[in-house]
Amino acid sequence: GINAEYMGTIPVRSPEVKGMSLVKTVFYGLKANTSAVFLPKTLTELLNLIRLKGDSLSRLVLNLATFDAEELKMLVECLVSTGCKSKLYLVAISFKDVSIYEILQNASLSWNLVGFQEAEIMLNEEIAAKRSGKRTLIVFADDDPFNVKITKHQLENAGFEVLTGNNGEEAVNIFWTYRQEVKAVLLDSEMPIMDGRTAVKTIRKSEEGAALPILCITGNIGEDHQQSCLRSGFDMVLTKPVKFQELIELLGYMIRLHEKY
Repeated sequence: GINAEYMGTIPVRSPEVKGMSLVKTVFYGLKANTSAVFLPKTLTELLNLIRLKGDSLSRLVLNLATFDAEELKMLVECLVSTGCKSKLYLVAISFKDVSIYEILQNASLSWNLVGFQEAEIMLNEEIAAKRSGKRTLIVFADDDPFNVKITKHQLENAGFEVLTGNNGEEAVNIFWTYRQEVKAVLLDSEMPIMDGRTAVKTIRKSEEGAALPILCITGNIGEDHQQSCLRSGFDMVLTKPVKFQELIELLGYMIRLHEKY
């Protein structure tokens, strides 16, 4: 059968010209990369495709302006019932039905809410990376197994490759092994054996880690603690619980900036 990798819905109820631009990005860029692309024009077509090809879909690009709350519920139920593991690029345009956000928040699916321009950038970067064989490798360490599991899952759904450790020493060892490929590092500030602050100082001593994007994730909201983290070499301190969409966008921005300069 066809290995369908991308599927998009044409924004039929939106006057936005950029909606078609996004569809063209998906269709022409990925078609040139030998990916199968489906462009259903109605909700019925979309649901039927998900039922037939759900397991083989790797991306689903949606324009939220084409759905009301009831339609979105039908889509979510279809995705869940078919076991579709696709990452959703949910393209936001102005809409009045705020319950759409509640539906998405309650759905057991991985999704990103982005604008047209951001979606085009993300998809173009994926196309380029796929063609070049590049991977965006992230090192993440936290002593809480649940945090490791959920953060790794969210980052992988966003297209990152994640290597994890349970303390700073493991993070340093992983970084050193893959230092030529690592694009960014995420560290919990307080871990056993070696904490995040000691780990970042160690990484910063290497040529590859001197200017690498390194973010601290901490449950300690104290100003003194966070300032200590910044002084130790972190570029930024994020407080738990992490807002994953913000983290993903921040990582993408910092990695692009680092590679540019």
